[in-house]
Amino acid sequence: MRRWAIRSCVVAVAVALLAASCGDSGEDASSPSTSAGASVGATASTVSVPDECTQDRVGGSATVGTYSQPLGLDPVAGSGLSTGKSGGIEGAALYDTLTRWNDATSAYVPQLAQSITANSDFTVWTLKLRPGVTYGNGKTMRSADVKFSIDRHVAPESKATLKNVLLIIDRMELPDDLTVVFTLKQGWSGFPYVLSGSPGMIADPAVVAARAADFTKNPAGAGAGPYEFTKFTPNEEIVLQAKTNYWGGPVCIQQLRFVTLAGAQPTFDAMTTGTLQIGFLADAEVSDAAKAKGYKGLSYILSASASLMLNHRAGAPTADVKVRTAIQRALDPKVIMDRQFNGHGLPTTALVHPDLALAPKVAGPTIDLAEAKRLVTEAKASGWNGKIRLLCNDPPDRQRAALAVETLLTSIGMTVETTIVTTNELIARVITRKDFDTACWALNLSTDELYYSLSTYDSKNTTTNYPGLQSPQMDEAVKKLLGAATADDKRTVLGEIQTIWTQTVPVVIWGGLESYIAFDASVHGLKKSARESFLFDKAYIKR
Repeated sequence: MRRWAIRSCVVAVAVALLAASCGDSGEDASSPSTSAGASVGATASTVSVPDECTQDRVGGSATVGTYSQPLGLDPVAGSGLSTGKSGGIEGAALYDTLTRWNDATSAYVPQLAQSITANSDFTVWTLKLRPGVTYGNGKTMRSADVKFSIDRHVAPESKATLKNVLLIIDRMELPDDLTVVFTLKQGWSGFPYVLSGSPGMIADPAVVAARAADFTKNPAGAGAGPYEFTKFTPNEEIVLQAKTNYWGGPVCIQQLRFVTLAGAQPTFDAMTTGTLQIGFLADAEVSDAAKAKGYKGLSYILSASASLMLNHRAGAPTADVKVRTAIQRALDPKVIMDRQFNGHGLPTTALVHPDLALAPKVAGPTIDLAEAKRLVTEAKASGWNGKIRLLCNDPPDRQRAALAVETLLTSIGMTVETTIVTTNELIARVITRKDFDTACWALNLSTDELYYSLSTYDSKNTTTNYPGLQSPQMDEAVKKLLGAATADDKRTVLGEIQTIWTQTVPVVIWGGLESYIAFDASVHGLKKSARESFLFDKAYIKR
Protein backbone atom coordinates (compact mmCIF):
# COMPACT_ATOMS: atom_id res chain seq x y z
CA MET A 1 0.00 0.00 0.00
CA ARG A 2 1.42 3.40 -0.92
CA ARG A 3 0.58 6.50 1.11
CA TRP A 4 2.26 9.51 -0.44
CA ALA A 5 1.64 11.94 2.41
CA ILE A 6 3.56 14.85 0.95
CA ARG A 7 4.26 17.77 3.20
CA SER A 8 5.69 20.61 1.19
CA CYS A 9 8.34 22.91 2.56
CA VAL A 10 7.62 26.58 2.90
CA VAL A 11 10.09 28.08 0.46
CA ALA A 12 11.65 31.44 0.91
CA VAL A 13 12.59 33.90 -1.74
CA ALA A 14 16.04 34.00 -3.03
CA VAL A 15 19.36 35.55 -2.40
CA ALA A 16 22.46 33.72 -1.40
CA LEU A 17 26.08 33.55 -1.56
CA LEU A 18 28.62 30.93 -1.82
CA ALA A 19 31.31 29.54 -3.95
CA ALA A 20 34.60 29.45 -5.59
CA SER A 21 36.29 27.06 -7.87
CA CYS A 22 39.24 25.02 -6.69
CA GLY A 23 41.44 27.69 -8.21
CA ASP A 24 39.48 30.43 -6.44
CA SER A 25 39.17 28.72 -3.07
CA GLY A 26 41.54 31.03 -1.25
CA GLU A 27 43.67 28.14 -0.03
CA ASP A 28 47.15 28.94 1.12
CA ALA A 29 49.44 26.34 -0.44
CA SER A 30 52.04 26.96 2.25
CA SER A 31 49.69 26.15 5.12
CA PRO A 32 51.43 23.53 7.30
CA SER A 33 49.78 20.22 8.03
CA THR A 34 49.17 18.98 11.56
CA SER A 35 52.00 16.78 12.81
CA ALA A 36 53.12 15.35 16.11
CA GLY A 37 55.27 17.71 18.11
CA ALA A 38 54.85 20.57 15.63
CA SER A 39 52.77 23.68 16.07
CA VAL A 40 50.34 24.31 13.25
CA GLY A 41 50.03 27.82 12.00
CA ALA A 42 51.87 29.61 14.78
CA THR A 43 54.93 30.51 12.72
CA ALA A 44 53.62 29.93 9.20
CA SER A 45 54.54 32.63 6.71
CA THR A 46 51.65 34.54 5.22
CA VAL A 47 51.09 34.14 1.52
CA SER A 48 48.82 36.69 -0.09
CA VAL A 49 46.06 35.23 -2.23
CA PRO A 50 44.90 37.77 -4.83
CA ASP A 51 41.43 36.34 -5.38
CA GLU A 52 40.00 37.05 -1.93
CA CYS A 53 38.24 39.79 -0.01
CA THR A 54 40.08 43.11 0.27
CA GLN A 55 38.79 46.48 1.44
CA ASP A 56 38.22 47.71 -2.10
CA ARG A 57 35.99 44.69 -2.81
CA VAL A 58 33.56 45.30 0.07
CA GLY A 59 29.95 45.35 -1.10
CA GLY A 60 27.19 43.21 -2.52
CA SER A 61 24.94 40.50 -1.17
CA ALA A 62 24.30 36.86 -1.95
CA THR A 63 21.53 34.32 -1.54
CA VAL A 64 22.38 30.69 -0.87
CA GLY A 65 20.12 27.78 -1.68
CA THR A 66 20.79 25.28 1.10
CA TYR A 67 20.04 21.56 1.35
CA SER A 68 17.84 22.04 4.43
CA GLN A 69 17.25 24.71 7.03
CA PRO A 70 18.65 23.91 10.51
CA LEU A 71 16.13 23.60 13.33
CA GLY A 72 18.11 26.20 15.27
CA LEU A 73 21.40 28.11 15.41
CA ASP A 74 22.84 26.70 18.64
CA PRO A 75 25.86 24.49 17.75
CA VAL A 76 24.93 22.15 20.62
CA ALA A 77 21.21 21.72 20.02
CA GLY A 78 20.06 18.42 18.51
CA SER A 79 21.52 17.75 15.08
CA GLY A 80 23.21 21.11 15.57
CA LEU A 81 25.27 22.65 12.80
CA SER A 82 27.35 19.55 12.22
CA THR A 83 27.43 19.39 8.40
CA GLY A 84 26.89 21.66 5.43
CA LYS A 85 23.57 19.89 4.87
CA SER A 86 22.31 20.73 8.38
CA GLY A 87 23.35 24.34 8.99
CA GLY A 88 27.13 23.99 9.20
CA ILE A 89 27.64 26.68 6.55
CA GLU A 90 25.41 29.15 8.38
CA GLY A 91 27.02 28.20 11.71
CA ALA A 92 30.56 28.81 10.47
CA ALA A 93 29.52 32.25 9.18
CA LEU A 94 28.14 33.13 12.63
CA TYR A 95 30.70 31.52 14.94
CA ASP A 96 33.71 30.65 12.79
CA THR A 97 35.45 27.32 13.54
CA LEU A 98 38.62 26.65 15.50
CA THR A 99 40.12 24.63 12.64
CA ARG A 100 39.25 24.01 9.00
CA TRP A 101 40.10 21.61 6.21
CA ASN A 102 42.68 22.97 3.75
CA ASP A 103 41.98 21.33 0.42
CA ALA A 104 45.31 22.40 -1.07
CA THR A 105 47.35 20.57 1.59
CA SER A 106 44.83 17.82 2.49
CA ALA A 107 45.20 18.69 6.16
CA TYR A 108 43.37 20.39 9.01
CA VAL A 109 44.78 23.83 9.82
CA PRO A 110 43.94 26.60 12.31
CA GLN A 111 41.14 29.03 11.50
CA LEU A 112 39.86 30.78 14.63
CA ALA A 113 42.70 29.10 16.53
CA GLN A 114 46.24 30.39 16.08
CA SER A 115 47.83 26.96 16.35
CA ILE A 116 47.20 23.39 17.43
CA THR A 117 50.00 21.07 18.55
CA ALA A 118 50.08 17.31 19.22
CA ASN A 119 52.50 15.27 21.29
CA SER A 120 54.21 12.23 19.76
CA ASP A 121 51.36 9.74 20.34
CA PHE A 122 48.50 12.17 19.70
CA THR A 123 47.11 11.83 23.22
CA VAL A 124 47.67 15.50 24.14
CA TRP A 125 46.67 18.42 21.93
CA THR A 126 47.47 22.04 22.79
CA LEU A 127 45.28 24.69 21.20
CA LYS A 128 46.28 28.37 21.15
CA LEU A 129 43.62 30.99 20.45
CA ARG A 130 44.35 34.07 18.40
CA PRO A 131 44.69 37.07 20.73
CA GLY A 132 42.07 39.78 20.47
CA VAL A 133 39.27 37.71 18.92
CA THR A 134 35.94 39.24 19.93
CA TYR A 135 32.32 38.15 19.78
CA GLY A 136 29.64 40.23 18.13
CA ASN A 137 28.88 41.85 21.49
CA GLY A 138 32.51 43.05 21.82
CA LYS A 139 33.63 40.60 24.52
CA THR A 140 37.00 38.90 24.04
CA MET A 141 37.12 35.14 23.54
CA ARG A 142 38.98 33.20 26.24
CA SER A 143 40.11 29.62 26.63
CA ALA A 144 37.42 29.13 29.29
CA ASP A 145 34.83 29.76 26.58
CA VAL A 146 36.19 26.84 24.55
CA LYS A 147 35.92 24.57 27.56
CA PHE A 148 32.40 25.84 28.23
CA SER A 149 31.38 24.99 24.67
CA ILE A 150 32.84 21.47 24.76
CA ASP A 151 31.29 20.87 28.20
CA ARG A 152 27.88 21.80 26.79
CA HIS A 153 28.30 19.22 24.03
CA VAL A 154 29.14 16.39 26.44
CA ALA A 155 26.78 17.29 29.31
CA PRO A 156 24.51 14.43 30.45
CA GLU A 157 21.40 16.22 29.13
CA SER A 158 23.02 17.08 25.78
CA LYS A 159 21.59 15.60 22.61
CA ALA A 160 24.32 17.10 20.41
CA THR A 161 25.11 15.06 17.31
CA LEU A 162 28.83 15.05 18.04
CA LYS A 163 28.56 14.26 21.74
CA ASN A 164 29.77 10.70 21.43
CA VAL A 165 32.97 11.46 19.55
CA LEU A 166 33.88 14.21 22.05
CA LEU A 167 33.80 11.69 24.89
CA ILE A 168 37.32 10.72 23.79
CA ILE A 169 38.45 13.84 25.70
CA ASP A 170 39.57 12.84 29.18
CA ARG A 171 40.14 16.37 30.47
CA MET A 172 40.71 19.97 29.41
CA GLU A 173 43.21 22.24 31.17
CA LEU A 174 43.51 26.02 30.81
CA PRO A 175 47.09 27.20 31.49
CA ASP A 176 46.12 30.76 30.48
CA ASP A 177 43.36 32.72 28.77
CA LEU A 178 44.51 31.72 25.30
CA THR A 179 45.45 28.05 25.80
CA VAL A 180 43.43 24.84 26.03
CA VAL A 181 45.20 21.52 26.58
CA PHE A 182 43.11 18.52 25.55
CA THR A 183 44.17 15.17 27.02
CA LEU A 184 42.50 12.28 25.19
CA LYS A 185 41.61 8.86 26.56
CA GLN A 186 43.24 7.37 23.49
CA GLY A 187 45.60 8.83 20.91
CA TRP A 188 43.82 10.19 17.83
CA SER A 189 45.77 11.72 14.95
CA GLY A 190 42.58 13.17 13.46
CA PHE A 191 41.43 15.15 16.50
CA PRO A 192 41.54 18.60 14.75
CA TYR A 193 38.72 17.33 12.52
CA VAL A 194 36.30 17.64 15.45
CA LEU A 195 37.15 21.30 15.93
CA SER A 196 36.32 22.08 12.29
CA GLY A 197 32.65 21.35 12.99
CA SER A 198 30.07 22.44 15.56
CA PRO A 199 32.33 21.77 18.60
CA GLY A 200 34.70 24.35 17.10
CA MET A 201 31.92 26.96 16.91
CA ILE A 202 32.45 28.84 20.18
CA ALA A 203 29.62 30.97 21.62
CA ASP A 204 29.89 33.61 24.35
CA PRO A 205 28.76 31.83 27.56
CA ALA A 206 27.04 34.96 28.86
CA VAL A 207 24.77 35.18 25.81
CA VAL A 208 23.98 31.46 25.98
CA ALA A 209 22.98 31.81 29.64
CA ALA A 210 21.00 35.02 29.18
CA ARG A 211 18.95 33.76 26.22
CA ALA A 212 18.47 30.22 27.57
CA ALA A 213 15.93 28.37 25.41
CA ASP A 214 15.64 31.33 23.04
CA PHE A 215 19.34 31.25 22.20
CA THR A 216 18.93 28.77 19.33
CA LYS A 217 16.53 31.17 17.54
CA ASN A 218 18.45 34.36 18.37
CA PRO A 219 22.22 34.03 18.89
CA ALA A 220 22.90 37.73 18.19
CA GLY A 221 26.21 38.86 19.68
CA ALA A 222 27.33 35.33 20.61
CA GLY A 223 29.57 34.45 17.67
CA ALA A 224 33.09 35.37 16.59
CA GLY A 225 32.50 34.66 12.91
CA PRO A 226 32.48 37.18 10.06
CA TYR A 227 28.70 37.63 10.21
CA GLU A 228 26.16 38.75 12.78
CA PHE A 229 22.70 37.30 13.22
CA THR A 230 19.84 39.37 11.76
CA LYS A 231 16.80 37.14 11.28
CA PHE A 232 15.69 33.51 11.49
CA THR A 233 12.25 32.70 10.10
CA PRO A 234 11.69 28.92 10.42
CA ASN A 235 10.98 27.23 7.09
CA GLU A 236 11.71 30.46 5.23
CA GLU A 237 15.07 32.17 5.64
CA ILE A 238 18.13 32.97 7.71
CA VAL A 239 19.66 36.41 7.21
CA LEU A 240 23.16 37.42 8.36
CA GLN A 241 24.92 40.80 8.17
CA ALA A 242 28.67 41.39 7.73
CA LYS A 243 30.62 42.56 10.78
CA THR A 244 32.79 45.65 10.68
CA ASN A 245 35.20 44.39 13.36
CA TYR A 246 35.86 40.79 12.33
CA TRP A 247 39.24 39.52 13.59
CA GLY A 248 40.17 38.20 10.14
CA GLY A 249 39.94 41.56 8.36
CA PRO A 250 37.26 43.10 6.13
CA VAL A 251 34.14 41.08 5.32
CA CYS A 252 33.18 41.76 1.72
CA ILE A 253 29.75 40.31 1.13
CA GLN A 254 27.53 42.55 3.19
CA GLN A 255 24.47 40.32 3.52
CA LEU A 256 23.91 36.59 3.27
CA ARG A 257 20.51 35.03 2.86
CA PHE A 258 19.97 31.31 3.23
CA VAL A 259 16.82 29.75 1.78
CA THR A 260 15.80 26.16 1.10
CA LEU A 261 14.03 25.11 -2.09
CA ALA A 262 12.39 21.72 -2.66
CA GLY A 263 15.35 19.83 -4.12
CA ALA A 264 18.43 20.27 -6.28
CA GLN A 265 16.61 20.94 -9.56
CA PRO A 266 14.56 23.91 -8.25
CA THR A 267 17.73 25.18 -6.60
CA PHE A 268 19.68 25.03 -9.86
CA ASP A 269 16.76 26.55 -11.76
CA ALA A 270 16.83 29.49 -9.33
CA MET A 271 20.55 29.88 -10.01
CA THR A 272 20.04 30.04 -13.77
CA THR A 273 17.53 32.88 -13.33
CA GLY A 274 19.86 34.80 -11.01
CA THR A 275 17.63 34.37 -7.96
CA LEU A 276 20.37 32.40 -6.19
CA GLN A 277 24.09 33.02 -6.45
CA ILE A 278 25.04 29.76 -4.70
CA GLY A 279 23.25 26.42 -4.61
CA PHE A 280 23.74 23.14 -2.73
CA LEU A 281 23.23 20.46 -5.39
CA ALA A 282 23.11 17.06 -3.70
CA ASP A 283 21.87 15.34 -6.86
CA ALA A 284 24.22 13.63 -9.28
CA GLU A 285 22.17 14.42 -12.38
CA VAL A 286 21.67 18.08 -11.49
CA SER A 287 25.34 18.50 -10.50
CA ASP A 288 26.47 17.14 -13.85
CA ALA A 289 24.06 19.48 -15.61
CA ALA A 290 25.45 22.46 -13.68
CA LYS A 291 29.01 21.55 -14.65
CA ALA A 292 27.98 21.11 -18.28
CA LYS A 293 26.62 24.66 -18.25
CA GLY A 294 29.91 25.99 -16.87
CA TYR A 295 29.02 26.53 -13.21
CA LYS A 296 32.07 26.21 -11.00
CA GLY A 297 31.77 24.90 -7.49
CA LEU A 298 33.07 23.06 -4.46
CA SER A 299 33.03 19.27 -4.80
CA TYR A 300 32.65 16.77 -1.93
CA ILE A 301 32.78 13.03 -2.75
CA LEU A 302 31.13 11.05 0.03
CA SER A 303 30.61 7.31 0.46
CA ALA A 304 27.31 5.74 1.55
CA SER A 305 25.39 8.88 0.65
CA ALA A 306 22.52 6.93 -0.89
CA SER A 307 21.24 4.48 1.68
CA LEU A 308 18.37 3.18 3.79
CA MET A 309 18.48 3.48 7.59
CA LEU A 310 17.06 0.45 9.41
CA ASN A 311 15.59 0.53 12.92
CA HIS A 312 17.15 -2.17 15.12
CA ARG A 313 14.97 -1.42 18.15
CA ALA A 314 12.46 -3.88 19.60
CA GLY A 315 9.05 -3.57 17.99
CA ALA A 316 10.30 -2.70 14.52
CA PRO A 317 10.23 -5.54 11.95
CA THR A 318 13.81 -4.57 11.08
CA ALA A 319 14.91 -5.60 14.57
CA ASP A 320 15.09 -9.06 12.97
CA VAL A 321 18.43 -9.53 11.21
CA LYS A 322 16.69 -11.78 8.66
CA VAL A 323 14.46 -8.89 7.57
CA ARG A 324 17.43 -6.50 7.44
CA THR A 325 19.50 -8.94 5.40
CA ALA A 326 16.60 -9.56 3.02
CA ILE A 327 16.40 -5.82 2.37
CA GLN A 328 20.17 -5.67 1.88
CA ARG A 329 20.12 -8.51 -0.68
CA ALA A 330 17.18 -6.97 -2.58
CA LEU A 331 18.24 -3.35 -3.04
CA ASP A 332 20.22 -3.43 -6.27
CA PRO A 333 22.40 -0.27 -6.41
CA LYS A 334 22.31 0.11 -10.19
CA VAL A 335 18.54 -0.25 -10.36
CA ILE A 336 17.98 2.39 -7.66
CA MET A 337 20.67 4.80 -8.90
CA ASP A 338 19.37 4.58 -12.46
CA ARG A 339 15.89 5.46 -11.19
CA GLN A 340 17.03 8.05 -8.65
CA PHE A 341 19.59 9.90 -10.77
CA ASN A 342 18.84 8.73 -14.33
CA GLY A 343 22.12 6.83 -14.61
CA HIS A 344 24.29 9.33 -12.74
CA GLY A 345 25.94 8.75 -9.35
CA LEU A 346 28.27 6.11 -7.91
CA PRO A 347 26.37 2.82 -7.34
CA THR A 348 27.82 0.31 -4.85
CA THR A 349 26.84 -1.74 -1.80
CA ALA A 350 30.20 -1.00 -0.14
CA LEU A 351 30.64 1.23 2.88
CA VAL A 352 33.63 2.97 1.24
CA HIS A 353 33.20 3.40 -2.50
CA PRO A 354 35.59 1.09 -4.42
CA ASP A 355 36.94 3.99 -6.51
CA LEU A 356 38.31 5.84 -3.46
CA ALA A 357 41.92 5.46 -2.39
CA LEU A 358 41.06 4.09 1.06
CA ALA A 359 38.64 1.43 -0.20
CA PRO A 360 39.43 -1.96 1.40
CA LYS A 361 39.83 -5.20 -0.52
CA VAL A 362 36.73 -6.60 1.19
CA ALA A 363 33.72 -6.11 -1.09
CA GLY A 364 30.27 -5.02 -0.05
CA PRO A 365 27.34 -7.46 0.15
CA THR A 366 26.06 -9.12 -3.03
CA ILE A 367 22.57 -8.76 -4.49
CA ASP A 368 20.63 -12.04 -4.37
CA LEU A 369 16.86 -11.84 -4.86
CA ALA A 370 16.36 -15.57 -4.30
CA GLU A 371 18.10 -15.34 -0.93
CA ALA A 372 16.08 -12.22 -0.07
CA LYS A 373 12.80 -14.04 -0.80
CA ARG A 374 13.89 -17.02 1.31
CA LEU A 375 14.68 -14.78 4.29
CA VAL A 376 11.32 -13.00 3.98
CA THR A 377 9.55 -16.38 3.98
CA GLU A 378 11.46 -17.45 7.13
CA ALA A 379 10.66 -14.18 8.90
CA LYS A 380 6.97 -14.57 8.10
CA ALA A 381 7.03 -18.14 9.41
CA SER A 382 8.31 -16.73 12.70
CA GLY A 383 5.26 -14.47 13.04
CA TRP A 384 6.03 -11.33 11.01
CA ASN A 385 3.09 -10.10 8.91
CA GLY A 386 5.35 -8.94 6.06
CA LYS A 387 4.49 -5.24 6.47
CA ILE A 388 7.20 -2.60 6.53
CA ARG A 389 7.15 1.20 6.61
CA LEU A 390 9.35 3.22 4.26
CA LEU A 391 9.97 6.87 5.14
CA CYS A 392 11.61 9.25 2.65
CA ASN A 393 11.97 13.01 2.35
CA ASP A 394 10.55 15.07 -0.49
CA PRO A 395 13.37 16.13 -2.86
CA PRO A 396 12.46 14.64 -6.26
CA ASP A 397 15.45 12.28 -6.35
CA ARG A 398 14.51 10.85 -2.93
CA GLN A 399 10.94 10.32 -4.09
CA ARG A 400 12.24 8.43 -7.13
CA ALA A 401 14.50 6.36 -4.86
CA ALA A 402 11.52 5.59 -2.61
CA LEU A 403 9.56 4.23 -5.57
CA ALA A 404 12.50 2.03 -6.63
CA VAL A 405 12.99 0.72 -3.09
CA GLU A 406 9.26 0.03 -2.71
CA THR A 407 9.22 -1.88 -6.00
CA LEU A 408 12.24 -4.03 -5.09
CA LEU A 409 10.96 -4.83 -1.58
CA THR A 410 7.52 -5.69 -2.93
CA SER A 411 9.17 -8.09 -5.40
CA ILE A 412 10.59 -10.17 -2.53
CA GLY A 413 7.26 -10.48 -0.71
CA MET A 414 7.08 -7.44 1.56
CA THR A 415 4.06 -5.15 1.87
CA VAL A 416 5.46 -1.62 1.82
CA GLU A 417 3.79 1.51 3.21
CA THR A 418 5.62 4.55 1.82
CA THR A 419 5.36 8.02 3.36
CA ILE A 420 7.03 11.15 1.96
CA VAL A 421 7.78 14.00 4.37
CA THR A 422 9.94 17.13 4.53
CA THR A 423 13.61 16.75 5.39
CA ASN A 424 13.07 18.27 8.85
CA GLU A 425 10.22 15.85 9.52
CA LEU A 426 12.39 12.93 8.38
CA ILE A 427 15.11 14.02 10.82
CA ALA A 428 12.56 14.37 13.63
CA ARG A 429 11.05 10.94 12.94
CA VAL A 430 14.44 9.17 12.82
CA ILE A 431 16.52 11.09 15.34
CA THR A 432 14.05 12.43 17.89
CA ARG A 433 11.02 10.16 17.85
CA LYS A 434 12.68 7.02 16.44
CA ASP A 435 9.38 6.36 14.68
CA PHE A 436 10.40 4.43 11.57
CA ASP A 437 11.15 0.98 10.19
CA THR A 438 13.24 2.07 7.22
CA ALA A 439 14.20 5.61 6.19
CA CYS A 440 16.00 7.16 3.26
CA TRP A 441 19.27 8.44 4.68
CA ALA A 442 22.77 9.60 3.84
CA LEU A 443 25.72 8.45 5.94
CA ASN A 444 28.00 10.83 4.02
CA LEU A 445 31.13 8.96 5.02
CA SER A 446 34.13 11.23 4.60
CA THR A 447 37.53 9.62 4.19
CA ASP A 448 39.10 12.79 5.67
CA GLU A 449 38.46 11.32 9.12
CA LEU A 450 36.81 7.92 9.23
CA TYR A 451 36.65 7.42 12.99
CA TYR A 452 34.61 10.58 13.34
CA SER A 453 32.00 9.33 10.89
CA LEU A 454 31.74 5.72 12.06
CA SER A 455 31.92 6.24 15.82
CA THR A 456 28.37 7.60 15.68
CA TYR A 457 27.17 3.99 15.58
CA ASP A 458 28.77 3.02 18.87
CA SER A 459 26.46 0.75 20.89
CA LYS A 460 26.68 2.99 23.98
CA ASN A 461 25.87 6.14 22.05
CA THR A 462 22.20 6.99 22.48
CA THR A 463 22.52 10.34 20.65
CA THR A 464 23.79 9.58 17.14
CA ASN A 465 23.36 5.80 16.91
CA TYR A 466 20.24 6.40 14.84
CA PRO A 467 19.63 2.73 13.88
CA GLY A 468 19.97 1.65 17.52
CA LEU A 469 22.76 -0.75 16.49
CA GLN A 470 24.10 -2.97 19.26
CA SER A 471 27.38 -4.54 18.09
CA PRO A 472 30.37 -4.62 20.47
CA GLN A 473 32.28 -6.21 17.60
CA MET A 474 31.66 -3.14 15.44
CA ASP A 475 32.55 -0.83 18.33
CA GLU A 476 35.96 -2.44 18.74
CA ALA A 477 36.69 -2.44 15.02
CA VAL A 478 35.88 1.27 14.69
CA LYS A 479 38.15 2.12 17.64
CA LYS A 480 41.05 0.61 15.69
CA LEU A 481 40.78 3.52 13.27
CA LEU A 482 42.14 5.81 15.98
CA GLY A 483 45.50 4.13 15.79
CA ALA A 484 45.51 3.53 12.03
CA ALA A 485 48.39 5.79 11.05
CA THR A 486 48.89 4.82 7.41
CA ALA A 487 46.58 4.33 4.43
CA ASP A 488 47.32 0.58 4.46
CA ASP A 489 46.42 0.39 8.16
CA LYS A 490 43.14 2.17 7.48
CA ARG A 491 42.27 -0.12 4.57
CA THR A 492 42.87 -3.18 6.76
CA VAL A 493 40.59 -1.89 9.51
CA LEU A 494 37.95 -0.83 6.98
CA GLY A 495 37.94 -4.36 5.58
CA GLU A 496 37.14 -5.69 9.06
CA ILE A 497 34.41 -3.08 9.49
CA GLN A 498 32.89 -3.94 6.09
CA THR A 499 32.66 -7.62 7.08
CA ILE A 500 30.84 -6.78 10.32
CA TRP A 501 28.65 -4.22 8.53
CA THR A 502 27.48 -6.87 6.05
CA GLN A 503 26.62 -9.22 8.93
CA THR A 504 24.79 -6.72 11.15
CA VAL A 505 23.22 -4.49 8.43
CA PRO A 506 22.95 -1.15 10.29
CA VAL A 507 22.18 0.61 7.01
CA VAL A 508 21.67 -0.69 3.47
CA ILE A 509 23.88 1.20 1.00
CA TRP A 510 23.22 1.65 -2.70
CA GLY A 511 25.79 4.28 -3.58
CA GLY A 512 28.11 7.20 -3.01
CA LEU A 513 27.43 10.72 -4.20
CA GLU A 514 29.06 13.99 -4.99
CA SER A 515 27.70 17.04 -3.21
CA TYR A 516 28.36 19.96 -5.52
CA ILE A 517 28.01 23.50 -4.22
CA ALA A 518 27.67 25.52 -7.39
CA PHE A 519 28.07 29.28 -7.67
CA ASP A 520 27.77 31.86 -10.39
CA ALA A 521 30.59 33.89 -11.91
CA SER A 522 30.15 36.76 -9.44
CA VAL A 523 31.19 34.73 -6.36
CA HIS A 524 34.87 34.36 -5.44
CA GLY A 525 37.08 33.46 -2.49
CA LEU A 526 35.13 30.74 -0.70
CA LYS A 527 37.23 28.42 1.47
CA LYS A 528 36.37 24.74 1.48
CA SER A 529 36.22 23.00 4.84
CA ALA A 530 35.13 19.61 6.16
CA ARG A 531 31.76 17.85 6.06
CA GLU A 532 30.35 19.69 3.04
CA SER A 533 30.93 23.09 4.63
CA PHE A 534 32.81 26.18 3.52
CA LEU A 535 33.75 29.60 4.89
CA PHE A 536 32.71 33.06 3.71
CA ASP A 537 35.35 35.10 5.53
CA LYS A 538 37.44 35.71 2.38
CA ALA A 539 34.60 35.63 -0.14
CA TYR A 540 33.56 38.59 -2.28
CA ILE A 541 31.21 39.51 -5.09
CA LYS A 542 32.93 40.52 -8.32
CA ARG A 543 31.14 43.57 -9.69
